[in-house]
Amino acid sequence: VIHYDLGNSLARQGRLDEAAESYRRTISLKPDYAAAYYNLASVRSAAGRHQEAEELMAHSIEADRGYHPAHKALAQLRERRGDYEGAIESLEIAVGIKPDDVEARNQLGFLLGKQRRPQAAEAILRRTLQIDSTHADTWAHLGALQLAARDFARARQHLERATRLNAYHTEAHFSLANCLMRLGEKESGREMLRRFEMLRSIDTEIVKYRDAIRNDPADASLHQALGLLYSKRGEADR
Repeated sequence: VIHYDLGNSLARQGRLDEAAESYRRTISLKPDYAAAYYNLASVRSAAGRHQEAEELMAHSIEADRGYHPAHKALAQLRERRGDYEGAIESLEIAVGIKPDDVEARNQLGFLLGKQRRPQAAEAILRRTLQIDSTHADTWAHLGALQLAARDFARARQHLERATRLNAYHTEAHFSLANCLMRLGEKESGREMLRRFEMLRSIDTEIVKYRDAIRNDPADASLHQALGLLYSKRGEADR
């Protein structure tokens, strides 16, 4: 437990290699500790070692097949390398373990849509909204699904709902701009596109500063700049 807690502390400080070593020591003492494998996989993924992270996440699941966070994380890793069917499988297991997990359900619906299974995707997304009707990502994904089906009127309703719930939702603004253009509302579409481009620019800067912090976690100026960017996106609590 001491090594595990130390690993958690080091990970919060961005000292990923040291955290990984602490988690490895934990596993050497307790080989069936699913959370230690999970955290080790997480810090290795954060360090860019995604294949290793995927293998470690599988070990976490072997240690405890009911460990819900590992199934969600494995889905993310599989999705990252383009294994969408593998990601869907992992998310279906995660939802089976925790049926009210809105994030897992939303991502499952998104991937089903990406794999051209629109009916299954819509069913999952609508069930997600029954659990949490304020989940902007799900409204955005449902709107994008209807946009792809050329149901522009319903797509607009759902995408506008997403942007009302989250005024900084980048993807929803892009889809809504496209939808408005298809409906012939060119000026509104162009305005929405300008909003999307502003949000995308902030997102790009956030990724840049997060990468810089990973390389130099002690640089306070980087953290300050990142905080300002999050504030611009309405996420001052980040």
